Amino acid sequence: MEQATNNGQRPAQAPAEVSTTLRVAAWFVPIAIAVQAALAGPASYGAPKLFVAHGWIGSATFLAAGLTLLLAFTGRQPGGVLLLALLVTAGGFAQIGLGYLAHRAGLAAAGAVHIPLGVLLLGLSLTVALLLTVRAPRR
Repeated sequence: MEQATNNGQRPAQAPAEVSTTLRVAAWFVPIAIAVQAALAGPASYGAPKLFVAHGWIGSATFLAAGLTLLLAFTGRQPGGVLLLALLVTAGGFAQIGLGYLAHRAGLAAAGAVHIPLGVLLLGLSLTVALLLTVRAPRR
């Protein structure tokens, strides 16, 4: 039950603390997305082994996004952070599927969506990492 202050208003809640594990997981995501982008260019021009690395890093990125979402949820982070983390995780799931459709099935439309979605996910994941870095003290 919430307590009322002398003037009848609710006391302000302290910001949720951000664990180091959450912060590291959140920063891993945009860094890994940037690495994937760097690998995708040369892989497109004759270095097929880089596609394998791109895919493995993509899977690790998706797992880190899911971990970020889980830790943000259990750490009671604000709704905006949770929503962005959810969008990054869901987008990562879609990104993996689009990548496989573009590369393995040769579906050009999937590749046309895969690249701009990656750019969007980079921006969203960077926002999550920055919010978790600047908004609350470390735990």
